[in-house]
Amino acid sequence: MIDQAVGAAAPWLAVLREVARSSAHEMRNALNGLVVNLEVVRSRTGRDSPELTGIAQFVEDAVAQSEESAKLAEASAALMDLVLGAVGSDGRLHCELEGPRTLRILSTDAEADRAVRALRALGARTGLGAECAGQAVILRFPLQNPATNTSE
Repeated sequence: MIDQAVGAAAPWLAVLREVARSSAHEMRNALNGLVVNLEVVRSRTGRDSPELTGIAQFVEDAVAQSEESAKLAEASAALMDLVLGAVGSDGRLHCELEGPRTLRILSTDAEADRAVRALRALGARTGLGAECAGQAVILRFPLQNPATNTSE
């Protein structure tokens, strides 16, 4: 979508930023609640009860998966913030194709650094590479997803 109003912030951009911010906030709240509740269950498993001792490993796995889910949600929110931050007042996305499966997304130094840190969790699962290059983030998309070993 391109907004033709040059020199003024695109009206749809403010709405989209608010939707993204609100969605990320609600995702964080839900995942934080899950992690807290799983931590309570973990603290109570294995206490003098054979029934609870048998589920301790499942609880440990659930805690680890919920923490990973929170990191992935944070990475997704950071990616959305990065893309929305690269939309200029002309309504255009300031992004360049640098090579096969490689994008340069313009940003600010602080946002680029934050996005790259948050995207590490997504990179560990998908092979996505993210690095700062001044006021830009370079994203490299793998030919294969290392988590599933499938071509994408």
